[in-house]
Amino acid sequence: MADFYRAFEDKYRGSQASIKDRLRVYCPLIEKMKEDYGSINSLDLGCGRGEWMSLLTDLGVETFGIDLDDSMLNECRIRKFSVENADIISFLKTCKAESYYIITAFHVVEHIAFDDLCTVIDNAVRALKPGGILILETPNAENLIVGTNNFYLDPTHNKPIPALLLSFICEYYGLESNYIMRLQHPEGLLEKSPYGLYDVITGVSFDYAVIAQKKDINSIDLNFNDILGGKAGYNLEQLSRRYDKEIESKFKENERNQIILKEKITSLECKLQKFATDVSILDERRKHELAMAEKKIELIYNSNSWRYTAPLRTISS
Repeated sequence: MADFYRAFEDKYRGSQASIKDRLRVYCPLIEKMKEDYGSINSLDLGCGRGEWMSLLTDLGVETFGIDLDDSMLNECRIRKFSVENADIISFLKTCKAESYYIITAFHVVEHIAFDDLCTVIDNAVRALKPGGILILETPNAENLIVGTNNFYLDPTHNKPIPALLLSFICEYYGLESNYIMRLQHPEGLLEKSPYGLYDVITGVSFDYAVIAQKKDINSIDLNFNDILGGKAGYNLEQLSRRYDKEIESKFKENERNQIILKEKITSLECKLQKFATDVSILDERRKHELAMAEKKIELIYNSNSWRYTAPLRTISS
């Protein structure tokens, strides 16, 4: 199935260029660590085609990656990346303590069972240097499209992991400053107008990452919110409340329109009533004029002049 999954990744994961571009969101954090510690190294768990390793290489970071898919690893080897075909848990257990400044797993944790996930994080914490960071990126099931459909498009996925659960596991095994960063969402969605139900269904960030630091008395604290620019993304509550405001605004606008319409109807009714009154007055006037005309005609028919001229009218006709 290796060839199948490689073809599947190429079609649905995205091109290497697009994935590398998405990963640039972490660059400010890597640059800050280089500034604080100088030379740093990284371990990428499930490195795949090597997009993250390529980006770190561009940033001057020493990288090493492991994966079980030789088809993926061959792509890394062609690009001269240092990689190894190895199981994540087995490899982490053999790592020396405090070996890496950065350990990452992009779209890996959703593929493994919960017990294995805990083992991975526990051993990753042991392998991190003091002040080092762990980055775990995974699909965000809070997005209704991801949680009900897209997640299951990948047949190797195990189950979605809620962000709060993944963050808690990192905290439980000793990592601090857990930061949840939601990723892959439309920009400016909260300011969009008009704003509809489809925006709620599809607008929650498609992915999220938990970023956590291993601290001791000698480590340099990293303020993830400051470094990453507060890239919190969108959650379902935010978008639902935004939708409620849109509905409330439309309801109030409808109420205002109804008031205006009622005022127009009242004004029109007044005009119609006045018109009916005017017509009634005019009708009475016309009846009176008609009665007067009939009276005049009657007087003419009864006059002596009308009778005397009857022979002339007969001859004329």
